[in-house]
Amino acid sequence: VDYFTNISSRELFKDGKKTNFIIIMFSPLIKFVRDYLIKLGFLDGASGFTISRISAYATYLKYRKLHSLWNSNR
Repeated sequence: VDYFTNISSRELFKDGKKTNFIIIMFSPLIKFVRDYLIKLGFLDGASGFTISRISAYATYLKYRKLHSLWNSNR
């Protein structure tokens, strides 16, 4: 997760994308709800929950790292 979030945050930074507190906090929640509920991850039991949780955490890390990149390049 750490390796791929580094790659994706650098790509977003290179593309000029910015983030803020709302995106950092709500994107992971939206990602979890989409994967676990809308895409029926709950039907996979504990595995579906774990995958959805890790995916949401990866989304959080990606935007947090993007925020850090913008702050370090001021």
